Amino acid sequence: MMDYCILKTVKINKRKKMEIEQIKNEILKFLEPIKESGLNSYDWRVNEKIFSEYFILKDLPKKNHIEMNIWLRKYLNKKINNSKNINEKIKIAEYYINKWGGITGFKSHKKIVDKYDEKIISDESPYKEYEFENISSWSKYLSIAYPKWAVIYDSRVAYSLNSIILINNIKSKIFPMPTSRNKNITLLDIETILLTKKIKNNQDEEYKSIKEKYFYDPKKVYNNYLELMKLLAIELYGNKEDIIKVEMLLFSIADEFMVNKVIDYIRIENN
Repeated sequence: MMDYCILKTVKINKRKKMEIEQIKNEILKFLEPIKESGLNSYDWRVNEKIFSEYFILKDLPKKNHIEMNIWLRKYLNKKINNSKNINEKIKIAEYYINKWGGITGFKSHKKIVDKYDEKIISDESPYKEYEFENISSWSKYLSIAYPKWAVIYDSRVAYSLNSIILINNIKSKIFPMPTSRNKNITLLDIETILLTKKIKNNQDEEYKSIKEKYFYDPKKVYNNYLELMKLLAIELYGNKEDIIKVEMLLFSIADEFMVNKVIDYIRIENN
């Protein structure tokens, strides 16, 4: 077996925790009525042919898209925990990031595995900060390496959160958006729309202070996001380990539902 560095939970400071609790209550009001219908629209498919090129399994279970993807994370987590060397983990990372996740150009699998190849004894994030660069990629690996506390942070979940903050006038900082290839959510730059709303009554602010004041710190946003997702999971689905369902819900509603909500909001605001 490999030698591990054992990490324990890093606690979010009390003030930040209270702030996230308040944001959670407002976002919950929006998500509660659509928690089932939105989740049931999740349609990210596990390609059986590609899966079989990486893993030996006689038959994949016959499940719907939600159940199948929950099963897949558990399966890959077990593969990571039972892997005999780092190359096996790199192969798993390549499958989940590039093949399942569709981030075809990403090549830094070894760097991610090396960085997060640790035995984590907590059920919450043990890291104080994360580099925001490639967050859509490395958070995919964390979601299978540590599924009890880690979920994917990508452009769709960030778009949904920012859109909910916008249309419900929630007092929250903006979640930084990773680069997106999705034509629907790039049609309306939600960061700019939300930022415009926040700064329109603050004419004296300098450019340099705007990002710090209105955006979550890119190095700390993942921990803030995980705390929010955990709280939402408990309220929406009854268990903090159901964070994957909250991720799937936010992912599912981004593409059409939230885009249309933002369009409706802009129409009303401009009338």
